[in-house]
Amino acid sequence: MKNAYFFVLAAVAVTLPSLAREAVLAAESDTYEYRIDTTPSPRAVKTQEDLDGLMEVTYFKGETVTATAPGGAASALVSSASADGSVVPGFNVGGVWTLANSAQGSATFTVRHSIFGTLGEGTSASPAKIVDALELFDLYLAGTAGNGYVYELVGIEGLSPLLPPDYGKESAGGNLLRLVEGGDTAEDTFVTPQTVWFLDSMQGGPDRTIMQRRGYFAAYSGDNWARSATAASTLSVTPPRGTASTQNLTGTGAVPFVPMNGKGDYTVVLTAGSTTWTSIITYMPRAGLVIFVK
Repeated sequence: MKNAYFFVLAAVAVTLPSLAREAVLAAESDTYEYRIDTTPSPRAVKTQEDLDGLMEVTYFKGETVTATAPGGAASALVSSASADGSVVPGFNVGGVWTLANSAQGSATFTVRHSIFGTLGEGTSASPAKIVDALELFDLYLAGTAGNGYVYELVGIEGLSPLLPPDYGKESAGGNLLRLVEGGDTAEDTFVTPQTVWFLDSMQGGPDRTIMQRRGYFAAYSGDNWARSATAASTLSVTPPRGTASTQNLTGTGAVPFVPMNGKGDYTVVLTAGSTTWTSIITYMPRAGLVIFVK
């Protein structure tokens, strides 16, 4: 999962201990945009879309960027860079890739062979090359892997892939393994639907500042997120002007938060039993000029 976050370096105001108690603008920076990829290492590249969506590798002047291919051969993508820049990773075969920056560290990627048509047939003569933990399960969902499917693990050391429900594994000779339906080695597998979620990393919370009207949700739970379907809660939103709105809810979930009453502070209160959570959501739409008076 790739997540992109955007940060703005804003103006900083300080108050000097003068008689007039004036707020003086100390400094104002340029606006910079940053991207953070929070995907853990090794990063699983599962499809051509994933491969095409990879960020370029950034570097600063004087740094060297090296790519180590699945076979162990290393090549320099950039050597002692003459200026800051970025370079495409260039993954062109399936397997485990490592990118290393001489000053900033390294990152590992597992690239599925299916992207390049080199996965294998799932037989002893042509075993499937499995590189990440969810690949076998995805092949099962696609109707490719089933009883008797032969595979080998070519990912990182210690790779233990998720098996399909009610399937176990057995040796197929050498380093090969075979899926076996039922039996003593069968595993119970539970997989949740894919979910999109938002993370506000600009503040510690619970208060937030937002700059656009849509795309936000207010979470609720009647039992502190223990997920009872019948636990009751009340969610109220008090806008900067107008009257408060209240929703009586059950279970656990999220409802859209839309600041319909214009910019300002919205007070969001979740009440469940004797427990109350409060958050101030400040809606401040982007504008060409914003002046704060204190």
